[in-house]
Amino acid sequence: MTRAQYKLNWQRNHRAANPGKHAAESRQWRVTHPGAKAAEGKRYRAQYPDRARKQCRENYAIHAAQRVKQMGKNRRIRLYRITEQQFQDMLVQQNNKCAICGNPFTKTPHIDHDHNTNTVRSLLCGNCNTGLGMFHDNPILLQKAAVYLI
Repeated sequence: MTRAQYKLNWQRNHRAANPGKHAAESRQWRVTHPGAKAAEGKRYRAQYPDRARKQCRENYAIHAAQRVKQMGKNRRIRLYRITEQQFQDMLVQQNNKCAICGNPFTKTPHIDHDHNTNTVRSLLCGNCNTGLGMFHDNPILLQKAAVYLI
């Protein structure tokens, strides 16, 4: 075993045996060496651009689903001012079905809202939400379309 391998092995064992101590030491080091981690990353990316790009792509792909899910939650809060719990309560109240057609949701439901007041009305499937949007949420146009179909 080389000296470098021995040192690496010792560090791994020490960190595993003393997780709290290592976290505190690491935190203290980052406080006393601001910017050192960023500079280290910059040097690595400059020295190994292909390897760094590949790692970046892999990490991006691994966390894509989590990122999309979080973006949806943030968007609901930002646009409609409803929390994740309120969204889940609406799903339960509607029995996990669209408020217009009554079909069960197969994908994340759309939040139907009044575009003038931004008031949330209910949860819709993608087709029903798109249909309302095509009629610009105008009940007169929707009635004309219903009469046309009959």
